[in-house]
Amino acid sequence: MKNGKTGAQRAPLPKRKYIRLPLEAYSNPANTFSITIDALERRPYFDTQVFNREVIAILRSLALEYRCPVKIYCLMPTHLHLLISPGSRLVVALLGEFKKKTSDLARRTRGIARLWQRSFFDHRLRSNESEAEQYEYVRMNPVRAGLVSHPDDWPWTGRVNL
Repeated sequence: MKNGKTGAQRAPLPKRKYIRLPLEAYSNPANTFSITIDALERRPYFDTQVFNREVIAILRSLALEYRCPVKIYCLMPTHLHLLISPGSRLVVALLGEFKKKTSDLARRTRGIARLWQRSFFDHRLRSNESEAEQYEYVRMNPVRAGLVSHPDDWPWTGRVNL
């Protein structure tokens, strides 16, 4: 017993802070978001060509359906980076459907019970930030991780033009 309290007497944890921007931000096509989605516990689930191709196919299909331009994506062994703008629907709706479809795929084809961590990390680029710098950050991720010596050698980087 710490401080003389039992587990049943401890004060409840504070309510988790809501980290999302207002929904309107995710629908404004003038906004660009840098997004990272982590695999559960950063496990290296994205380690096979067949699975990775299917994950990227789902991303491409949804980006086209939602009319959300993906300026660059980079699927790493443990996470996905995106530089994306809203289209006809909310970016968060696209991400929710992407996570659901890829989770179903992982469960069906690889026996992975839970593919993604809860939520995602996002950053709305502000006027003083360079989209080109964010693009280069995503593009160079496999090089910084020591997976390839040149970013063009990483097969899981691309874009979705509308």
